[in-house]
Amino acid sequence: DFLAMSADPHSEATYSSVLALRRLGRDAEAAARTESLRAWVDELEAAPAVVDYFATSLPSLLLFAEDPAVARRRRVAFLRAQLDVLDGAPDRARERLDALLADDPHHLDALELAGALHPLLEDAR
Repeated sequence: DFLAMSADPHSEATYSSVLALRRLGRDAEAAARTESLRAWVDELEAAPAVVDYFATSLPSLLLFAEDPAVARRRRVAFLRAQLDVLDGAPDRARERLDALLADDPHHLDALELAGALHPLLEDAR
């Protein structure tokens, strides 16, 4: 996936890829992709936060300067919530999303996933 001016083996879109593979009946590929995503998220969380190379070419006065460590922490939290859904744990995903949205109420991906969780949570009850 290509995000933030760099190619990565995974991104937030990997979740949709896994869902598509499952719908196509390619469960083994979906499971392998999920486990690969899980390992990548673990690596992402352990890696030090750095400023992207291309961000160094931006003007020195940014209107909104985002802390790279905070951005990475939020990204990891969202990716782990996606993994929770893929693992069939919507309650745990909801807890992660609630914490993420308390920290960043305007996180669009988290808002979208939280909305999609509503039917899953009702089915589980």
